[in-house]
Amino acid sequence: MTFSQLQNKIKMLELKARNLAPMLAEVGNITQNESELSFEREKSPFNEKWKPLSKKTLAKKKSSKILTESARLSHSISYQVQAPKSVLVGTNIQYAAIHQFGGKAGRKKSVKIPARPFMPFNAKGEIPKILKKDIETIIKNHFNL
Repeated sequence: MTFSQLQNKIKMLELKARNLAPMLAEVGNITQNESELSFEREKSPFNEKWKPLSKKTLAKKKSSKILTESARLSHSISYQVQAPKSVLVGTNIQYAAIHQFGGKAGRKKSVKIPARPFMPFNAKGEIPKILKKDIETIIKNHFNL
């Protein structure tokens, strides 16, 4: 590679780095899709099966599917590109966190809700390997690497 070719490659990378929005939208979209798959599979994005519903909860529900009674939570997952260089993926549903992380709820915090993670990150901030690989591919494609 000549010095001139290297300069041209660097200029191209600089131009691509100025507009990350298309790349970030792709990352947001696949992250959102990964989260939505959790509701269909009733498993975390790390492929860990959700704890089954209690008999008491099952008796109140129309279906036996976990976290899908109204589909409000699963349909609320969205992403937003935060210019210039980040993407936010999540939900504005108030009860989402109790289902993601588990905890006590109800009157006097007397009901224990098990964690049923649907967002593709764990307590250590890690993401599933397949999602990481997909994001790396998106980055490589954006920068033609």
